[in-house]
Amino acid sequence: MFHIFFYVAALQKAARNNDVEVVYFLLLKEKEINKVLFEMNVNLKQIVIPSSVTSIGYGAFYECSSLTQISIPSSVSSIGNYAFSECSKLTKIKIPSSVTSIGKYCF
Repeated sequence: MFHIFFYVAALQKAARNNDVEVVYFLLLKEKEINKVLFEMNVNLKQIVIPSSVTSIGYGAFYECSSLTQISIPSSVSSIGNYAFSECSKLTKIKIPSSVTSIGKYCF
């Protein structure tokens, strides 16, 4: 359990520092991006999601007000409610055809 705390802390710190490469590396083992990891991060400007991720969960990037672009791989099949809600600067997002479910108020 202790190592999970350090993993989440490292991921949140990398996101706060807008370190795209470290965030990508740390997400390689994840299947879902959930609310705990990025919610309300005002420093995150862009993110590249690795192909290991199959789901973007509820509120995953909620209120990431500096996020301008995101790359979603074809491995993702669902995007949860409020996933990108209140991301006021998000101007570029490509949703692959593999996404079969998009939640309420996603954008």
